[in-house]
Amino acid sequence: MMRSMTALVITAFVLTASACSPTSPSYPGRPEILATTPTMKTASGTVTAVLNGQAFSADSDLIKVGASNGVFALQAVGPSGGSRFQVSFSLAAGGPGSYAIPGSGTGIGNSASLASDRSSWAANNLTGSGTIEITSLTPTSAAGTFSLTLQPTATGAVGTYNVAAGTFNVIF
Repeated sequence: MMRSMTALVITAFVLTASACSPTSPSYPGRPEILATTPTMKTASGTVTAVLNGQAFSADSDLIKVGASNGVFALQAVGPSGGSRFQVSFSLAAGGPGSYAIPGSGTGIGNSASLASDRSSWAANNLTGSGTIEITSLTPTSAAGTFSLTLQPTATGAVGTYNVAAGTFNVIF
């Protein structure tokens, strides 16, 4: 189970990061859109949310954050409702503020995903929606809130997945 979750975490982050890549087919000729995916670092702190009505709290050793060159990314893995999930998002965000999915301008590559060992859901410039509010962002810490309405992206995923009351407070 742990090996499959590790593979899932890597796969889900690669999908999220590749959606933000300047070479992504979604943004041909637009190198200014999330031109650099930040290096992810293990973080300490908390990431919590309510996933379709079930509490989620990330495992403290499975939180990763990247923040550089105007891009902020977070991924967190933990239990909810008897399953394990990875919540992740990547934004064109250089500081505190409210960031929408789908974004506009340089934020057009803003994206979020939720993955389990059986299914995945997403919000990006083509599907789903969300808001991430960054209340504090320094070179070594970040805090804020998030809410997401995610759409199925893989076989086995059925219906909309709602992520409510999301919070993050991390040191990296």
